[in-house]
Amino acid sequence: ESLQCKLSDEAGKASELESSLQGLKGEKEGLQDMLMLAQEEVKTKWAEVLRLETKAKEGEEALACEQGKVKGLKGEVGRLETMVGDLETGVTSTEGRVKQLHDDVSRLNSCLASAEEREKALQHDVEMEKERVVQGEQKEEEGRQREE
Repeated sequence: ESLQCKLSDEAGKASELESSLQGLKGEKEGLQDMLMLAQEEVKTKWAEVLRLETKAKEGEEALACEQGKVKGLKGEVGRLETMVGDLETGVTSTEGRVKQLHDDVSRLNSCLASAEEREKALQHDVEMEKERVVQGEQKEEEGRQREE
């Protein structure tokens, strides 16, 4: 009975870890999607920066205004690049947690298999003991019948 409880506990832990693993995989995919979108936006902003810098060179009167826009876009690009770096770090961290959860699930599956083997061995021992008891009772009965 205690072994059955341990088996149930181990199976529960394995199920919880699997669920956590799936959540982290989803989180990783979400972070990767955000990373790709941020990288595309960085490319778009850099293209805009280049366009505005070229336009600023074309006219003296528009130069100050366009340079202000360029400065703002460069600041936005800097923030986006920082966000990309943070997202890349998050992806790396999530990948580490996913690997750890894979390892934990493998270890728990191994423990579960070992416990199931022990349970089978104990069940076999119980069956053998029952058989010995039945045989002993039969011998006692045969002995009594001979005495009668």
